[in-house]
Amino acid sequence: MASLCNPKWPLLGAYDLCLKCSHYFNILDARGAISVTERVGVIARVRALAVGIAKAWMDQQYGSEKKSERSEKAAKPSTQEKKEKLAPVGG
Repeated sequence: MASLCNPKWPLLGAYDLCLKCSHYFNILDARGAISVTERVGVIARVRALAVGIAKAWMDQQYGSEKKSERSEKAAKPSTQEKKEKLAPVGG
């Protein structure tokens, strides 16, 4: 997955191919062509591919920011964001 960190790598194309892999897996699984033990491995590989593409996309979008700053923003929503997520009570 290290090659996906190239800033010029077409990530949407890679994501499209990942979706095709998932689709082909679903077709083969529905036809019973994949054993139960092999199924777990294929799901893990497709998931790892999707996670790698998502991480590469994040690096492309927010490459100038430090990773610690991004994780802090994601982990600690602001007070305003918390209030927006709450549903009104009563009424």
